Amino acid sequence: MNTPFEDEVTARMGVLPNFFRLASSDRELGSNLWGFARFAYLDNPLPSLFKERLFVYLSRFCSVRYCIARHLGFLVGLGYPAGDSTCLPQKVEDVLPLLRRPLPNWDGLLPLLDVLAEPVASEYASYEPDSVKEQALLACATHVFLQTPHASEAHKTLKLALGAKNLEHLNLLIAFVRLAHFWTKLHPELSFEDDVKQLLDTHEALAECVLSDPEAQLDSLSCHVAEELGLLQDLQKRHEGITHAYRELSLDHRHVKHTLHETEKNLRELVSVMPAAVYACDRNGVITYYNRQAEVIWGRSPNAANLSWAFLDERQLYRLDGTPLRPEESPAREAIATGVSILNRELVLERTDHSRIHVLATCAPLHDSTGKVTGAVSIFQDISERKQAEVALLTSEKLASVGRMAATLAHEINNPLESLTNLVYLAAQEPAIPKSVRGYLKSADEELDRITHMAKQTLGLYRESTNPEPLLMSDLLKDLLSMFSPRTKGIEISLETSAHVETLCVESELRQVFINLLTNSIDAVAPDGKIRIRVADARERGNLRHSGVRVTIGDNGVGIDSTNLRNIFEPFFTTKTNTGTGLGLWVSKEIVEKYKGFIRIRSSTRLGRSGTVASVFLPDERKQAA
Repeated sequence: MNTPFEDEVTARMGVLPNFFRLASSDRELGSNLWGFARFAYLDNPLPSLFKERLFVYLSRFCSVRYCIARHLGFLVGLGYPAGDSTCLPQKVEDVLPLLRRPLPNWDGLLPLLDVLAEPVASEYASYEPDSVKEQALLACATHVFLQTPHASEAHKTLKLALGAKNLEHLNLLIAFVRLAHFWTKLHPELSFEDDVKQLLDTHEALAECVLSDPEAQLDSLSCHVAEELGLLQDLQKRHEGITHAYRELSLDHRHVKHTLHETEKNLRELVSVMPAAVYACDRNGVITYYNRQAEVIWGRSPNAANLSWAFLDERQLYRLDGTPLRPEESPAREAIATGVSILNRELVLERTDHSRIHVLATCAPLHDSTGKVTGAVSIFQDISERKQAEVALLTSEKLASVGRMAATLAHEINNPLESLTNLVYLAAQEPAIPKSVRGYLKSADEELDRITHMAKQTLGLYRESTNPEPLLMSDLLKDLLSMFSPRTKGIEISLETSAHVETLCVESELRQVFINLLTNSIDAVAPDGKIRIRVADARERGNLRHSGVRVTIGDNGVGIDSTNLRNIFEPFFTTKTNTGTGLGLWVSKEIVEKYKGFIRIRSSTRLGRSGTVASVFLPDERKQAA
């Protein structure tokens, strides 16, 4: 049941955001936070739709994605925009331009400042969403919010356009957004509400804008570097003019030259220690400068005077799907051709040693004093580790989903399994059934016991003894081959083993390992194929002190190509498109490594000599002690 405070929030906003759930347990804290929200945001006299669009746009620049997701929900009708039940929500397609529009730098901001240069009416009704005037307001407010080098100029323009009173209302709203962002960063436990999750699951383009917005990771240093390099070129030309005009003033000339040298030196030192690759090129793509990290990412030092390095054509750039970029699509060439900055574009870069890394590319054009594009500065960040972490997170989420699904299935099959067990038992009590049928019923009862055992393990209702016991490998494998006999008719199977070969283990675990390996071999061979199984005492290769058991299973099936062979132990990787789950070998490897053993798989797809050999080595602690 909700508290009166939570009911009040829900009534005003249309939903109860998790943002206010955090404060609901502390009455005084919740009351004060809610009071400021109403004063600065909900009851702010600025138009409701403008307030909500500004809240969403400013939230693009917060690394925590809660605020942008929640307020995007308000904007499209999941709750009331700015707490105003009379404000009509926007359609998803009408919001996407707001989420994709980059924040203009100084060159892009100047025309927008001109739009607001003359005083306008204090009402926002004429500022339609995505109009030039609204874009100008959002851009100036964002520069003030982020306190960029242009914040002061933007704030003056807003005051001229809005008037002093409305500017204070805008300042108050910006202050509350800043507080909300800080609050979410201090509370990482904040999660998306169910309606927001469903919105993002339903609209892929919307989810990409919210969860992968480059503005959230925008490295402001990249823009500063581009502006400082442009300033450096401008200072150089000023220096030449001063030298020509005041040649006789040698003292002043030396002072200017020294200042210029120090500025360039400081800038180069700053760029040299950046953890990203920075390089500059002229209009023809010839490299004019690069830092140490550029050598690390490229894999070698470039020859700046060699035209073959123009636009880094000697490097290969690829899209995330593996298709190569055309030369005209390279970030540096595109920035020089269009005069527009390329911000945080994810690409794959192939280095000189043919290894590939994921990079985040930012490229800004350089201009001379007349505005002509003279070159570009590019920044490449190696994000390979981040991409690997994303893959690992996705894999863990898949495994969690599989676990939940397995528990559900186990629960559903548990009851019919008990019924089948009882029916098999009753059938076995009939005195008139033939002896052969009685043997089949006994086998069926044993297999049902195993299935019931696995179902109870999955549900957590049964815990098998984890104490390893001696197991004769020949008995285990003969039992499995008998179980597989209906599927192996026509296949030539040989088992070579010694009666005394045993290991210390939990039988059900090794049974699962060899079921997976035998299943793979049976699926791979032709109806008249061959499978060879050999069990023997052995020593670990490379460490003869470790004694144990080696089980080798070989087949003359189709084999596994080298590309897939590298991934066969990865969870969810499978070449069996209709029947495979991609978990069998991964689970088997985990079990064998639990016993400090290992699995090695060799395979060939050569015509007439194809096949696969799986080797499992299990050390025996008793033999080590001996």
